[in-house]
Amino acid sequence: MRLIFTTFLVLLHCLPLQPATAQPNREPMSPTQDFALIRGLVIAGTPEYDGASAFFVQNGRFTAVGEDAEILALTSPETHIIDAEGKLILPGFIDGHTHLMMGKNLLLGVNLTGLASKAEWLELIKHKVANLPEAAWLIGGNWDHTLGDGILPTKEELDSVTGDHPAILWDIDHHSAWANTAALRAANINAETIPPPGGKIELNAQGQPSGILLEGAGFLVEASMPKESEERQKQGLLAAMKVANSHGITTVHDMSGFPSEQNINLSFAELAATGRSTVRVWEGLLLPTDPGDLVAAAQNRDHYKKRLRETNIELKKGPLFELGYVKYVMDGVLSTRTALLSETYSDVPTNTSPFMSIEALSQLTRQANEAGFSVATHAVGDAAVSRVLDAYAKAGTKPTNPNRIEHIELINAKDIPRLEALNVVASMQPYHLACCGEKYVRARVGADRIHQSYRWKTLLHHNVDLVLGSDWPTSPFSPIEQINAATERNSSDQKSPTPYWPYAEEALTLSDAIYAYTSANAAITDWGGDIGSIEPVKWADFVILDGATANEPLTSLEQVRVFATYLAGDRVYQRASSVDAPLKN
Repeated sequence: MRLIFTTFLVLLHCLPLQPATAQPNREPMSPTQDFALIRGLVIAGTPEYDGASAFFVQNGRFTAVGEDAEILALTSPETHIIDAEGKLILPGFIDGHTHLMMGKNLLLGVNLTGLASKAEWLELIKHKVANLPEAAWLIGGNWDHTLGDGILPTKEELDSVTGDHPAILWDIDHHSAWANTAALRAANINAETIPPPGGKIELNAQGQPSGILLEGAGFLVEASMPKESEERQKQGLLAAMKVANSHGITTVHDMSGFPSEQNINLSFAELAATGRSTVRVWEGLLLPTDPGDLVAAAQNRDHYKKRLRETNIELKKGPLFELGYVKYVMDGVLSTRTALLSETYSDVPTNTSPFMSIEALSQLTRQANEAGFSVATHAVGDAAVSRVLDAYAKAGTKPTNPNRIEHIELINAKDIPRLEALNVVASMQPYHLACCGEKYVRARVGADRIHQSYRWKTLLHHNVDLVLGSDWPTSPFSPIEQINAATERNSSDQKSPTPYWPYAEEALTLSDAIYAYTSANAAITDWGGDIGSIEPVKWADFVILDGATANEPLTSLEQVRVFATYLAGDRVYQRASSVDAPLKN
């Protein structure tokens, strides 16, 4: 299938556009109305329909895919016709790793993404605090100290602009939290506080908490925060969904829900049940270490399914929400040297400890799989990946949907065939290489181990199921940026004198990357027969892209932009610009 798909991509833009033989109906199209799309350049994601130029959508599903004349023959004078005018049509993107709750917090709180200097951080924080209600918490973050002086910020710096407002701001990796004095006081954190396993409370020169909380230590502060109203949470999640739609995303594998915060799953389910969701959410439950958590999760999963069945919404729009997997964490990240390596770090002779034992993860995996959940485990370092594979092997289960490992930024060669043998999915995020390869990964692992990082193509050669995602909001939500990072395999740091990766053969082809961002992500859920490609009778999730050159082979998405996004035949996003002609519908 991928060979045919690759050949099609090369030939795609050499296909002549077929003239329309009927005038488009230009009346406004109502939601869920049947329509035909013609004169597109369709990457369907399946060899039978790759190369089509048109399709028909009825009751939210693709019912026919083919050439313009074939589809126009199915229409009546009342049929709405979308003239794509040669634009590129892909299945709706499916992001394999997101954190919508974190993204929501950025949208509702302060967003420091891309700001290099602490002075800029503090100015933006000061402005945000000025508009907060009395005693309200400041949330958000996405600060990145490696962009500037490389020195971690302090509670005193945050105190200077937050006053009496408690504040907790997570870093770009969401593995380090920056808290002010009011937040530390609310959580009763002091020099004697014992952090959760894998966590650390950084102390300053006076032996007191500095304001930096590594890994799970940040959750001590979050646990002390007042509960957010359900309606505010829903508004934030809807805002995050709209951002996803603007990038052509119609489905996400989300990793936002802690057992103690079941209201997020309730919010997702209610947004779906009331027809407000614009993104399908395959949701994960984070760190359910008590067997009772899994029992409750299974009960909640069944309750949500029943709730959605009662509304009949999924008969109109297809699957919208399911609690499908649980997530555990074996190590941290390379930036703060909390990722678990088989040898010490190259730039600082240190290493970290695993966050879980193999036995514990094995037992939890067995329990989760037997309860009907697959398991996704965060493992960045090579030693962490090995431990997760050991645990999955020890569990000895064969879940309906495969277990996964998230990130795999470093992997030993001996573990690559084990992924295939154990049917474990590699869930990876290409922009992590682009953003951080030169910035710190090369320094952390050294020249002798750099070839072990981000081995996308090697994994495919070993028949490992590879899915791609963004890890938003720690890196760009845009699948186009992520796919370009996977195919170009360069550092985004323009100051770097040399390219990060000398092993160009590890880059993905465009066809591999698109497949890993659409059909592959659908296939590892219960929804593989419903979404992920453009073919009858799947739900009509698709994205229209413009900017590609029609007379050149398509080998990159470098020049394209999202023009419009459709979920079950409903347009959930269209780019607004005075210079862009609207879709003719």
